[in-house]
Amino acid sequence: MPKIARIAYIIAFVMAGLAIISALTQQIIVLLFTVIPLMAGIGIMRKRVWSAYGFALYLFAQLLLLALVLSRSSDITTMLPEIIGAAVLIAPLTALFLFAGKSLAAVGAERGWAFRG
Repeated sequence: MPKIARIAYIIAFVMAGLAIISALTQQIIVLLFTVIPLMAGIGIMRKRVWSAYGFALYLFAQLLLLALVLSRSSDITTMLPEIIGAAVLIAPLTALFLFAGKSLAAVGAERGWAFRG
């Protein structure tokens, strides 16, 4: 398994863990959002290319939502630091998972479904 793929699944598991901690300390509904990085991490560990690509796509969609929130906000000055901070965090993670998918594909990992028996 490529090194970047190992880094990617570790980061996915850390993201899931942080979401679990957040759910237990704040709002339990956040627990639903732990499923996506958890599934991505498991899929990458199983050498499934589309687990990495899919999570990169999910993170990219979050970037698009940040841009939408920024464009729709009437008071940009109060939200701008949080939105910029989130974008600075999400953009490199998107690239990491994209490159993890490419490296898995380059070593001949399975391209099909993320989860299959």
